[in-house]
Order: sequence, then structure tokens, then C-alpha cells
Amino acid sequence: MLVTGRGNVFAFQWPFQLQTYGQSQSAFSYGIMKVAYQPTSSSSGGYDSKNEPSGGTAGSTYCHTEPLVSYPAPSYDAEKLTGINGVGTYSGDSGVLTFVNPWVTNTILTNAATTGYSSNPNATQLYIYVNVINTGKFAYSPVSGSIDLAWYSANHLDGLLIGVFYNGIFYPSSSTPSIAPQTYYYAIFHLNIVKLGNWAPSGSWTQGNWALPIMFWGSASLTDNYENGTYYSASVLVPGLWIRSGC
Repeated sequence: MLVTGRGNVFAFQWPFQLQTYGQSQSAFSYGIMKVAYQPTSSSSGGYDSKNEPSGGTAGSTYCHTEPLVSYPAPSYDAEKLTGINGVGTYSGDSGVLTFVNPWVTNTILTNAATTGYSSNPNATQLYIYVNVINTGKFAYSPVSGSIDLAWYSANHLDGLLIGVFYNGIFYPSSSTPSIAPQTYYYAIFHLNIVKLGNWAPSGSWTQGNWALPIMFWGSASLTDNYENGTYYSASVLVPGLWIRSGC
């Protein structure tokens, strides 16, 4: 069942096909989202998700202990994706992102902040992938998209689609393949805005004065960016990103 923000409820038998032609189709999250992070420079002091399941030490910052496997991985394991353009420059793993289950500590979140409170602003770069299925009737190529996860008014994690991981290969957004109906792929987003403000309950900017854990949640958009009758767009409900005080 799907429930809208206005309270309307729609029941359907999975899988469902929306009867749409042109203008828009549909995409649907398969319920799997993972997060990766890397330092923004060689001297930033940022955090690296490759240190989590493989060789990392669980403590106040690194909390993941799930096994690390290469693509494709079950939803409960960490996952290593390779061949991704423009990542890994300062982590020592060019083209590699290590995605872990969707939670980070508050220390990592504030370390990734681009606006608002941070003890070491923008030292860590966040990435998110969402496992998506094309539930429409036609194939499409998602060449553009954005993501917005929010918590408590002014706190937002926003980013842009950098490409898709499809059948074990990364395709940048400038050259994504055609995604057939009922086909799954990872939509990978680069979170270039991590805005932290209005922390509840006190509104204080002092780290530790808000109630944790909390969850950022929201949606992502995908489009083929065409300007004619083959234009495609879709919204994807994104599972939440949990923020923990520690391990």
C-alpha cells in the first residue's frame, strides 16, 4: 500500500505497471540504500568508509561491522563498487566507493557539513546509492537527477546524480545505458550540500545537545532530460539515513 502526504491510500498487487505514455513514467526504490564517504582532500582529516568493515576498528566514529563484498552484495553487507569516475582521489582507491548500511555517526555527519555546525567543515564527502527498479512500460536512460533528505526543518542532505551502476559497470550520467522495464540499477548521488541548522530540541549549535538517533529521509528524482514526447521523469522514495551518537 502507498500512502500520500495528504493521507490518500493506494492498494496494488506487486509488481504494478502505471499506465503512462510520454511525459512521465515511474521508478520505485527496491528498499535498499547504502552510504559511502571519503576525505575531500589529502589533509582534510575526513572519514573513509573503506575503514569500516575491512580493517576498521569499531569505536565512537566507525560503527560498521558487516562483511565487505564486491558487487552484487546482499542488502545487509557492505559493498565495494569500482570504476566510478572522479572518486577515490584522496582515499588511495581511485574509482572505488565502499558502500555500507545506511547509518553514520554524528561525528561523520558534522564532518561532512557544508553549511552550519561542524567541528571540521566539509572534510568528508558523502555518497548515497538507491537501488531502483523501472516500473514503467518503456525503457529510459536516467541522465540527470537529484536527491533531498531532510530532518527537522533546516537540516538537509542534497545532491546530484553522478551516474548509475548497472550489471556491474558504472556509467556516468552523461552516458547512462537504456534501463529496460522491470530492470534494477543503482542510482548514485553525490551529496554536495550537507546543511545543518535548527537542531532540536534546544536549537543549540553545540554538538550533543540534540536527541539522537535521528533519521534523514526524503526522495530522489530521475529524468532523461529530453525536451520532446519521449521526456521521462520519476520520483523515488528513499529509505532513511540514520544518524547515531556513537557505536
